[in-house]
Amino acid sequence: MKQVFTSDRISFVEVSEQLIPDYLAMVNDYENVNRYIGGRKKEFTEEQEIQWVQKKLAEKAPVFSMIEKKSGKFIGNIELMDVTDHSGELGIALTAEMQNKGFGTEAVLALTDYGFDQLGLQRIYLRTDPENARAIRVYQKCGFKEYGRNKDHVYMEQMKQSDVSQAQHMHELASDEAYAVIGHYDPEGLQYFIMADDRPYRGPESHREAICHAMRIASDREIRDIKEAEVKLGKTYPDLLCPFSFDTGKAKARSIDAKDLLYVPVLIKKNYLNTAVYDCDYHNEGHGEAIPYWYAFLEGPHEAGRFDPADFVKVNQSLFPEGTEQLDAYEWTTDWSDYFDDGHEWWGASCWSVYDGKKNRYVVIFASATD
Repeated sequence: MKQVFTSDRISFVEVSEQLIPDYLAMVNDYENVNRYIGGRKKEFTEEQEIQWVQKKLAEKAPVFSMIEKKSGKFIGNIELMDVTDHSGELGIALTAEMQNKGFGTEAVLALTDYGFDQLGLQRIYLRTDPENARAIRVYQKCGFKEYGRNKDHVYMEQMKQSDVSQAQHMHELASDEAYAVIGHYDPEGLQYFIMADDRPYRGPESHREAICHAMRIASDREIRDIKEAEVKLGKTYPDLLCPFSFDTGKAKARSIDAKDLLYVPVLIKKNYLNTAVYDCDYHNEGHGEAIPYWYAFLEGPHEAGRFDPADFVKVNQSLFPEGTEQLDAYEWTTDWSDYFDDGHEWWGASCWSVYDGKKNRYVVIFASATD
């Protein structure tokens, strides 16, 4: 077995078919292990474990078996999953025999350092069972912070230290007057985020940090709504709400003309069903595709016809009072967060970021809703 790195008491080695008896004993221990890592009640087979080992080795995936240096005993497996250039999800499983001996803390600290220093990750995140209080304490001890939870999972993350300080530079302008204008209209399916960065503008890199910070704000808003719902409706309803998971490393951007983003259609007429007819040929087929900003504002899934183009103009004038000449705009894919899952289901989903050079601030807009 090839050793990749070590910690004080642990040797981290490549996964190996030699360890399959140990893997099977661990993952088929429902009470102590399996119920916390997926809860599959049907036992794994030797063939399945062989296929898993071969697949991980072929992919050169950052998954490691842990061996106690002193005794040579198998401790468990630890892995970074869904790794991109920027982030990865941590997963760990320890045998019942090796639990409560400090190996979990040591292993998480070691793999976190490996992910940041060797793989160049900026963010490592995880999810765990809310009932697994021991694991939550371990993750907190290792520097992970909770950013959301529901009845099934607690979501936690840790940023690379340099990126923690960077994140503090990007901040929401919560008292910006444009929020009052947006709140007056409160368009369904849209969320707006107005932010500033203490550092100089760095093009697409700044935009990526802006959408990341916007998603953090969206998650904070969702957690606030969950807590308010608990007070008003009891525990049952909030269990249906979930905080958002995201990986901005997966997001892809394309530069767009701000004038195209803020295009204002002309309302030609409304028919007897109050359906608006505009001077452009866009038609939403309801397949969850990306949608234009004007359509997202004017044609909300349950309030089409509530606003007219003049309302759209007023909101955008509050966001961009200096006009469009100084704006740098990007449209992003929406496959990087489950925030957009509702829109993918039906109405549509879009994400835009705009930097205003005169006001030195960012506006991020999320569009996502379903029926």
